[in-house]
Amino acid sequence: MLTYPVIVTSYKGATDTKGSRIAAVHKRDSEKTYRASIPYPHDFSGAAAHYQAALALAAKLPFYDGAGKVQPFGHDHDHYYFIVVDPA
Repeated sequence: MLTYPVIVTSYKGATDTKGSRIAAVHKRDSEKTYRASIPYPHDFSGAAAHYQAALALAAKLPFYDGAGKVQPFGHDHDHYYFIVVDPA
């Protein structure tokens, strides 16, 4: 059984008021969702860009103490998935 938090990232295109960005989300339960959004990091591409957003969200999670490791978990057409695991 998966017991680690899952972070889902997705690309958001530019609008009239915001540049392109990557949004990261962790839905803890039906009442609490954590979110982070970063400007698209043009120094990276693909999964590496999404990884930067996952790191940004992990740093905001109240139960993440920095000791865990954010690892890629998979992807589909629209999203990348990461898990935060013990540093063992």
